Amino acid sequence: PQLSCELCRERKVRCDKLSPCTNCSKTGVACIPVHRKRLPRGRHVHNPSFDNDLRDRIERLEVLITNLDPTGAVPTSSSMPESEQVRIPVDASPCTAIMPSPMSASPLTPTQPKRTKEITAGRCMAKNFWGNLAEEIHGLRDIVDQPSDDDEDHAETPHDGQQSRHSISSSIVGVGSSYAGAMRSFVSGFLAFRPVPAICRQLFQIYLRQVHPIIKALHGPSLSRFMLDGKPYLGYKEGHFAVEALSSAVCYSAINSMTEEQCQSMFHASRSAVSADHRVACEGALERAGLITTRDITTLQAFVLYLIATRTQDQSRGVWTLVPVAVRIARALFLHVDGHTPHETFFEKQMRRRLWYTICLLDLQTSFDQASEPVITPDSLHPSMPKNVNDSEFEPEFNGDLPDREDLTDMTFSLVTYNAQASGKVLNFIPASGVAKSSMGVTYNWDARQRYVENFEQTVMKLLRHCDPSGGSYAWFAFHGSEAMVAAMKLAALRPLYRAGSGAPPRVQGSSHLLELSAIVLEKVYLIRTDLRGEAFRWYIVLQWHALAIAIAECYACNDAALVKRLWPLIETSFKHHSDSMIEYRRGMLWRPMEKLMGRTRSKVAALFVPGSQP
Repeated sequence: PQLSCELCRERKVRCDKLSPCTNCSKTGVACIPVHRKRLPRGRHVHNPSFDNDLRDRIERLEVLITNLDPTGAVPTSSSMPESEQVRIPVDASPCTAIMPSPMSASPLTPTQPKRTKEITAGRCMAKNFWGNLAEEIHGLRDIVDQPSDDDEDHAETPHDGQQSRHSISSSIVGVGSSYAGAMRSFVSGFLAFRPVPAICRQLFQIYLRQVHPIIKALHGPSLSRFMLDGKPYLGYKEGHFAVEALSSAVCYSAINSMTEEQCQSMFHASRSAVSADHRVACEGALERAGLITTRDITTLQAFVLYLIATRTQDQSRGVWTLVPVAVRIARALFLHVDGHTPHETFFEKQMRRRLWYTICLLDLQTSFDQASEPVITPDSLHPSMPKNVNDSEFEPEFNGDLPDREDLTDMTFSLVTYNAQASGKVLNFIPASGVAKSSMGVTYNWDARQRYVENFEQTVMKLLRHCDPSGGSYAWFAFHGSEAMVAAMKLAALRPLYRAGSGAPPRVQGSSHLLELSAIVLEKVYLIRTDLRGEAFRWYIVLQWHALAIAIAECYACNDAALVKRLWPLIETSFKHHSDSMIEYRRGMLWRPMEKLMGRTRSKVAALFVPGSQP
């Protein structure tokens, strides 16, 4: 019988078995049909060659593992410190090899020839060991993952929305309890990329500069003692799976906050390649930590960092799908309830509250990304807000209490975002406090929505009353980022993402208020993208499609020609910058209407720049 052709089999797509098949014809390649009897089907079919090959490779792996000394280090010709031992991961690439670092480098002088020979010999033995291990593991993976004829009946036809290169692995949700799934987990443990300590320390320094100031899910001093000084993390034993997952998530989030130039300078590889290695390592660490059934807050912290970092690279709905998992784990740990755990220390209260509100913020952000309602509703149970204090003011064993500070702290910007997520949910997703029920159904109470925005603005002004934008990159970003959020809330009060019931929003014919508000949001985003002071936090800025759509539509309807001519270059620049993201966003569902609207508005605005033209 004729089976799927070779190309369709390799791509794991459905083959119509024509000559040539449709898929090969579309791609313009030669179609090589396969004629043979179909192999036995089913999981329980005995395959002696499979069993023998698998058994032989496992035995060879056992022999290789026994060559390790009891400490798990690679045997070398000399007793070398850990900082100088070479660990070469499978498929070593520039992004996974050891990078020279001023933190770990110990330059060898000409007076050390013996030492140089010993290190060279040790590295050669390490390379041989990992090379042999890699060869056996790759063979084992090929056996476990080898395709069967069953795959043909379940293959899917290729489409535009195929899984992206940055998509989330199924291993993170613990899929695969069968024998093959267990073997994949076994193999992934060997294949997992683990950066050397010197690289981890450098990535942690980047995390402290670029991620920690705006994502306050962790306690900086405690993490520094663990990542930089090698001390135990919050009483965990060395090698605990939860701590390994946290360390991997910190490195992964640091990678995704870096620019392309930073990655090329540090790893001599693209950011996408480095991020892919660390993503797989982070997913494996979360799986080993037992994410799905965990009751460990450290594992949940690692998972939230993983989701935040992945959202910056993955345009699919993978992160949006996994956010409810984080919400349910958080609720299982009662993070949303104050005082659930008796005798909580000040440290424990702050960490629980910070993590809960970080999850709430991520929930809102992914809801905007996918234009869907959030999992955590405005009327859900919430704990008190975290204190506006610096990390350095309290330690894990601190038993007292601290008042909120009035100046700019480590927590100031995060508190702005925590309040913004609460306001954003109320103003964008059919709020209870901003609507009124009547015999005509649900009618928006626009005055109540304006009062809600005013309360949010007052909260932000109180938090930033001592914030000096010239006081450093963090203060500058906190000031301009907060102004953008205030303008976005004012915009949402008049143009919510979801609108139900009756009651048109108030609007004076010819008014430019909406255009000015949307322009503030776009202007602040453009400023952060272009100003050197915002470089460390640009990774946090994502597609502002709501404000951009309103700005384009208002330019089309606005009668103030001078205002349109002044703001149009900013809108055009923002549209070009977001074009690639809009094309990938929800398989282009956003790009098509936006492109059509932009085309109509361009034609109208172009007439304004013609001398003597009338609006």
